[in-house]
Amino acid sequence: MKRLIVPLFLVASLGFAQQQEEKPRPKYYQKIFDIKYADVNQLYDLLNFYPNVRIKPQQGLRAIAVGTDSEDAMKAIEEAIKRYDVPRSGTTGGPRNIEMIVYMMLAAPKGSSGDAVPAELDPVVKQLRSLFGYNDFQLLDSAFLRNREGTEGIASGNAAQMIANAPSGTTAIYQIHYREASVTPSDKGNIIRVDRFSFNNKVPVSNGSGGWQYVDIGFNTNLDIREGQKVVVGKAKIDGTEKALILVVTAKAVD
Repeated sequence: MKRLIVPLFLVASLGFAQQQEEKPRPKYYQKIFDIKYADVNQLYDLLNFYPNVRIKPQQGLRAIAVGTDSEDAMKAIEEAIKRYDVPRSGTTGGPRNIEMIVYMMLAAPKGSSGDAVPAELDPVVKQLRSLFGYNDFQLLDSAFLRNREGTEGIASGNAAQMIANAPSGTTAIYQIHYREASVTPSDKGNIIRVDRFSFNNKVPVSNGSGGWQYVDIGFNTNLDIREGQKVVVGKAKIDGTEKALILVVTAKAVD
């Protein structure tokens, strides 16, 4: 009896293993979609709603990679991309250009420069005067950036002297950077979305021993700017005085 049990057990084990090997694996669907018109990251936020789907956006390549074991989910994502990846109304299609102006102002409760700012900043000056009590304004510098939608922007330069009695020829060194900017249409006009905007400014200040050193002043944020609107991005005190550096940004889309 024992001699019969062992072969039967082996046959049963082999049969079970064969069944395991013959069990079909679920099919996995993969596809890369080229995005022609829509903002890649916004489209990713929409498609990420689907469960059990891997989605990887690549803004620089204007593409979205999708992987899933559900054929229905892949078809639904494909239909969603066809529906939303279309030219915007009033445009020729494709990425647009974005023009951005960054204004660097020096503000103080009192001073001798007066309202030394261009007329287009008058509404901002009135708002700052009301909110913070500043009465003296000076435009230190402005930077202009024009870049294609979905790409990185960088600008740098030297601003006018911020600190009184600084050594001759000493200026503030600034750099403007953003990861990417995109255009979102709305009922009240286009909104310019600026991701990871940063402004870094090296300002010469007294070290208390008769010398000078550079300190960093800056802002890091994400921005939503209604087209043509002037947005106060940040305010930072300088050298422990009542003076403040104020950053104002405006942006618009151009075909």
